[in-house]
Amino acid sequence: MSVADRIRSLLNRKKPAQAQELASQLADTRAAYEAAQVRAGQERLLHPKHVLAGAADAAKHRELLAQLDGEVSELSVLLALAEERHAAAVAEEALAAKAQRYENARKLRDDAAARLEAEYDKHAIGLLTLLHLVAQADEAVAIANEDRPDGMPNLDRVEAVVRDAPEVPRKILRQRVVSAWAYPDGDTPLSEELQARVSSANGHTGHIVPRSNDWSPSGQAVVKKRFRLVEYQAGISASSGDRLADMKLPALRARDPNYWTPGEFYGRLKATETLRRLNEVVSGLRAWRPSERPVGVEYVVTEDPADAEAN
Repeated sequence: MSVADRIRSLLNRKKPAQAQELASQLADTRAAYEAAQVRAGQERLLHPKHVLAGAADAAKHRELLAQLDGEVSELSVLLALAEERHAAAVAEEALAAKAQRYENARKLRDDAAARLEAEYDKHAIGLLTLLHLVAQADEAVAIANEDRPDGMPNLDRVEAVVRDAPEVPRKILRQRVVSAWAYPDGDTPLSEELQARVSSANGHTGHIVPRSNDWSPSGQAVVKKRFRLVEYQAGISASSGDRLADMKLPALRARDPNYWTPGEFYGRLKATETLRRLNEVVSGLRAWRPSERPVGVEYVVTEDPADAEAN
């Protein structure tokens, strides 16, 4: 069967052809059409030779040229029909796929809505009841840690026991005693810039030398104090964002009683105002690498013995 006959058979079929099948036949038809054009052009270039060969040969060649031109014309029509039918099939299948996606989404939506309506209240109540128990345990731990037995470590909160990234306590890196200028009622040293501007006659009291553009005509009084300089790495809490015991689940419907809000469960425990998704709340805090832990500095006024060395 020729390409032309195959494409005619496909286009005349009662059952609509799929776009993929039409695309294959369209490619074959286009190739046959282009090949027919090439052959007709080549034979047309040979026609003068057949004319010189005699009237009979020229007539026979004219018949061949007419036959080739007819094939080109026929394939041209079939090619146009195949392109039109293929474009229609592609559009129809795209529309069908869009309708199917819409229907699948509607079914998934309806199934999810049915489960949400049937199960949300039960799960919300169960979760908040569990978190109420966590809050009660944390409160008991806080009270026990305030007056724990001698030699016993602090008890961790419930979440710190369960989370993959446990709570990390503050770590003291180094301590030393320093002498520095401070305001009489201050509990921190002056900044380095102000330390350099202090004028003192006895090394115990002095005043800040004002700059020429300072509005104050006289310097502020300062005194030399001794501080314990503590460098530390801050502790890392085991909780991420809001604590589980502080979370608040939204009501499913406006008419629903808010029996799954923290106020109904936590008594005097303060709850945060959050509607954060549960998976965000329980995601946990990732472990810090040592290089990422921030180093803090604090000064503590001390009454160390006079013989303590000061830097």
